[in-house]
Amino acid sequence: MLVDDALSKRGMSLHGVPVLGTTEDMETLVTRYGIELLVIAIPSVGRVEMQRIVERCIATGVEFKIVPSLRELLDGRARLQPASRCTN
Repeated sequence: MLVDDALSKRGMSLHGVPVLGTTEDMETLVTRYGIELLVIAIPSVGRVEMQRIVERCIATGVEFKIVPSLRELLDGRARLQPASRCTN
């Protein structure tokens, strides 16, 4: 499931994954769909907007991760870590 603050994108999909709401809807969506991990993947967003989104993620009580931009990776300012595997 995706969220996007552009209301025009609600109901659309990206590679078959539907846009179900905005960042305002995250708490409701996390509860409704039992989401356990939020991923922020918007490298072009400004600092103030990123802080607002992070605060929304924190409010859900769910773990979240921020995907670094390609520029940050190439400049060595960020590194990717291997994904952890869930073992139930």
